[in-house]
Parts: sequence; structure tokens; C-alpha cells
Amino acid sequence: MSLPVMEITLVKAAWPGGRDRAYLTVGGVAWRGPVHVSHDLPHLVVESLFDINDGLWAELAAGSHAAATHA
Repeated sequence: MSLPVMEITLVKAAWPGGRDRAYLTVGGVAWRGPVHVSHDLPHLVVESLFDINDGLWAELAAGSHAAATHA
């Protein structure tokens, strides 16, 4: 199964205590993703390295976990 290409932009907070942000773009549509960099970046590395197509980042690309963006 071919997954859509996702562009990920990680933005580091400008000041201590600020919130890091992640923007995801899939199929030309961009949104702020429910990403916690210290937890989710290792998922990205492992899923990419081992060609895992049904992990966390595939779920994010499919629009899952959208409720987390409203927290």
C-alpha cells in the first residue's frame, strides 16, 4: 500500500518554557499536528528506517488524532 508523502516542519520554541510546534503537510493540505517532538521523533526515525506503514506517522498522515490538536 502506498502512503501519501508527508512534509514535516518542526518549530522550536523561541524561549524557554515555550511550546514547540509541528506542522504536517499531506496532499497540499497543511495543519498543526498533535506532535510531541521528544516522543514522536523516535517513532518517525524507526518507522522510516524499517518501512513501517501503519505506525503513528501513517495515522497522522491519514488525519487520525485530530482531537489532540484541540487540547
